[in-house]
Amino acid sequence: MEDKLGQLRRRFLERCKANLPVLQAGHSLLDDATGDEQKDFLALVHSLAGAGGMFGFQEISNAAIELETVLRDEDGPIDVVAAHALLRRLVTATCAALQDVEKS
Repeated sequence: MEDKLGQLRRRFLERCKANLPVLQAGHSLLDDATGDEQKDFLALVHSLAGAGGMFGFQEISNAAIELETVLRDEDGPIDVVAAHALLRRLVTATCAALQDVEKS
């Protein structure tokens, strides 16, 4: 029987796979999204920041933490160039984690 942490890790990866299209569409959200869309996207990034590290996907966590920091910057408008670069990094890390799991 799979241990509880293993089950949670598997569910995290399933959510990553389901949310990958949202992350990939995030580039357009960074440019012109409504307030609700931005809040939903930020909530997704925040959840990846926490859960990624907890389940051993440090690159997902690190990229999400950095992206969340840029998106939450209250000192003015967000640095869109940095946000796009960090989002690409988060998408790449998520794809790599999913590919690694499929190989094993």
